[in-house]
Amino acid sequence: MPIQIELPGKPVPKGRPRFTVISGHAAPYTPRETRRYEDRLKQAAAIAMIGKSLLAGPVAMRVAVNLEPPASWSRKKRDYACRGLILPCVRPDLDNFGKLALDGCNGIVFKDDGQVADLILTKRYATKASLVVIVEMIADEEFQSDIYVTG
Repeated sequence: MPIQIELPGKPVPKGRPRFTVISGHAAPYTPRETRRYEDRLKQAAAIAMIGKSLLAGPVAMRVAVNLEPPASWSRKKRDYACRGLILPCVRPDLDNFGKLALDGCNGIVFKDDGQVADLILTKRYATKASLVVIVEMIADEEFQSDIYVTG
């Protein structure tokens, strides 16, 4: 049974670590906006996991980043974008959303993000901005495919 987590509102990607100097030494920290959004994702993941145990073994994760088209676009262009005829090829980078989703689910949905064997990331325009994360176990039969090379 897949576990689905949805965060409404503008998705926030994983920000690069920042550095400050404490007692003459560089100390890294995560930007506040990233921390807050990751905390929201962790809370939503914890709610989705009520009554369920941590997933063990290989898992597949799908992360859908839904962005609202720019308000400056015409109604027609916005409609095309929401229908998938125009794709977002702008910042923020898609991989940073994947990193945030992995970190947000780590220790809550699965024991460790090293368990993620399949990761599918998509970035699309939508009428309502959101981040959707779906995690599910990978059945052993799925590894019997010809695309995997065995030694």
